Amino acid sequence: MRISLRSIFASSLFAGLLVAPAFASKESDAEKFEAQVGAWSEKHARDFEKAEKASAEGDVARGNTILLELSNKSTDPVGWFVVANMLYKTLPVESYRLHAKFLQANPTLRYAQLEMAMEQHRRGEYAAAAKNYRDSFDGSYEGAQFSALLADCLVHTGDLTGAVKAWQGARHPSNHTGIDFAIYEIYGKSSPMSRRGELVAKVKAGDTGALAPLIVLDVNYDTDWWNSSPNTEALDLDLKLVAKLLDPKSELRRHLEAFAAVGRLEDAKPEQARAMFEAAGLVVGPKSTLPADSYFARAAVELALRTKAATPVQIWKQHEAELRRRIAKPDRHALHTLCALALDAAPKAMTDLTRLGWLEWKDIEFAASYFIQRHKDGSLKQADDPELAAVLAAFPENGALQQVRLGLAGDKRTRDMIVAAIKAEYRELSMGLGMRDSYTLKSQFPVLAEQL
Repeated sequence: MRISLRSIFASSLFAGLLVAPAFASKESDAEKFEAQVGAWSEKHARDFEKAEKASAEGDVARGNTILLELSNKSTDPVGWFVVANMLYKTLPVESYRLHAKFLQANPTLRYAQLEMAMEQHRRGEYAAAAKNYRDSFDGSYEGAQFSALLADCLVHTGDLTGAVKAWQGARHPSNHTGIDFAIYEIYGKSSPMSRRGELVAKVKAGDTGALAPLIVLDVNYDTDWWNSSPNTEALDLDLKLVAKLLDPKSELRRHLEAFAAVGRLEDAKPEQARAMFEAAGLVVGPKSTLPADSYFARAAVELALRTKAATPVQIWKQHEAELRRRIAKPDRHALHTLCALALDAAPKAMTDLTRLGWLEWKDIEFAASYFIQRHKDGSLKQADDPELAAVLAAFPENGALQQVRLGLAGDKRTRDMIVAAIKAEYRELSMGLGMRDSYTLKSQFPVLAEQL
């Protein structure tokens, strides 16, 4: 759901339309535009239903095509706006084109300016995005979270004083949730519907290896950085593909069906989940095995831990040997699983595991853990450590590594270090008050201000 000018319209997966404006200095203008959007949407409700049905069945490309054909036929610019918003997370190239077309037709409309700013922002067109953000603001509280997006653009263009002022204008103390979701709209992943559509297409083309990632996605249907839940309608459809393509006696089919059954339980009791895992011989129990696909194995272990079907120690004892066998050659998912288990089951193993992931495999996901381990054992003491500098030069957008360097620098941190850390923090948001949030940014901007 787009948070700037959209909310879910009726029950449609697609028709995320302007229902309540993010801001407006003239209420009559907002009401007029809202009415235009509503009228156009009602007129084309059947087309939306067709697009929704196609995408729900896994044919997202067909759903997108229906929407594009609708926008191409429209002589009303409002139609371009509506379809552009619908495609924002599913077809970014077309979303950008349609928002640009709408802005050209309505160059002074704040809704058009804001949407185009967000399109440009996520493409890295920071100067152009900054101009449109500024044009769209009217100084009211409503929509203040978008000032945090302007701040990000200004950091990238080098206007640091303007960036600090823009961050202050976002009013974080009373607006932090809005800021978090605004940042997600720029840097979050594509729609889970799109990702599912790509996997369904692979399966239907004969790639049975895509079945496990498909079912894992259905169980962990992530709508943003904070929320995921089973998509039961998608599971019902995709388990039919599993049944159609896999032998009833195959271990993979048994494992996938058990994973789906546990994953769709609401408030599952540990003993219930444990019994279901054990009955399928999946991960939990003395006779259990790990799926051959390490991505699926990792997801199954995570689900077992989340439902408390087993403890990290129990799974470590049962499957450590097999996981270590798999990491004899680069297998990042097997290594991730070992690390997740080792945190509780074998903490002393973490140093060697993270060293393998970074030093030998050069997998950036293990770099932060490796450098944190180095700091703990006393071998990493300086912010200008050559090895740390080299990895930051290669991966400047890794927020965890930027935080490691700032911590090492202490009072000797430089403006460039702070700027680099802010840029990286926007990309992914680190853990703040128990979840990914913008509180780290809140602490970084005052530090930047001191450097100006």
